[in-house]
Amino acid sequence: MVSIKSKSAIIFIAGGCIIGLFISFFWPRNTPVPADFVSKQVKYQYNVRNITNKPVSAAKLWTYAPISNACFQSCDDIQSNHVFTMQTDERGNQVLLFSMDLLPPYASRTITITAKTTYYERPQKYFSTYQEHYLLPEPFIEANHPDIIKLAVQLKCKKSKETARNIFNWVAANIRYSGYIKNSKGALHTLKTGHGDCTEFMYLFIALCRADKLPARGVSGYRCQGNCILRTSDHHNWAQVFLDGIWVLADCQEKVFGKDAGNYIAMNIIAGPNDTFMRGNQRFRYQGDGISVRMNH
Repeated sequence: MVSIKSKSAIIFIAGGCIIGLFISFFWPRNTPVPADFVSKQVKYQYNVRNITNKPVSAAKLWTYAPISNACFQSCDDIQSNHVFTMQTDERGNQVLLFSMDLLPPYASRTITITAKTTYYERPQKYFSTYQEHYLLPEPFIEANHPDIIKLAVQLKCKKSKETARNIFNWVAANIRYSGYIKNSKGALHTLKTGHGDCTEFMYLFIALCRADKLPARGVSGYRCQGNCILRTSDHHNWAQVFLDGIWVLADCQEKVFGKDAGNYIAMNIIAGPNDTFMRGNQRFRYQGDGISVRMNH
């Protein structure tokens, strides 16, 4: 004999199923579904040109693809109109190598790259990495200089996140944007002069974080919203600081901390002049006597 409680449960379950079927059949199909991520397609081009009256053989072009080990970003697919091989360096950067067997006199070749990426509204700890290297001083990041240490001590708080925010606020408020600077000056120079471009903002933030025992690193890429074509004018450098198991965005020049990561395309974790493939170049490098390369747009 079925009890009253059992009958009520059966009626409740049956009612739920009917409601579910009604929604599945009659709910508008184009109703947006909430998601914690957004997909984005980015495209960029290079023009490789032989500027001589002789054929050029074995020309090579190296450039970055969007990185896949960022907390807020993964790279899901890479396509090109030219054959390429992909190499990964010690920091997880993805480097594309394009080889051209023969480029006739005054000929040019356009290389188009399309990357499909995913950007996460919530940080993905799976993509996080931590290395002791990001606590050490290095060229342009003079984390062990007395002047850097003195300021870092003044900005230090009991909690790491508060310390990082203090450092961010100080750099954003006290360093003046000078416009693009061709050659990097570094954290100490920026602290003493009070001005710099996005790279110098980045270096000073990193140096102060490392002086306060917070792992921090530099990132190079582009600022753009939605599907976009990457342009030279959009190239940008910013920092990340390691807090609570994730890499947190810190763009002191644009005054953005811990948000809007989907508006940034991270192309490489900056490794300095001794990196394996790019040898200090932030966007691309090439090899071949008599060729020139420029990024379109």
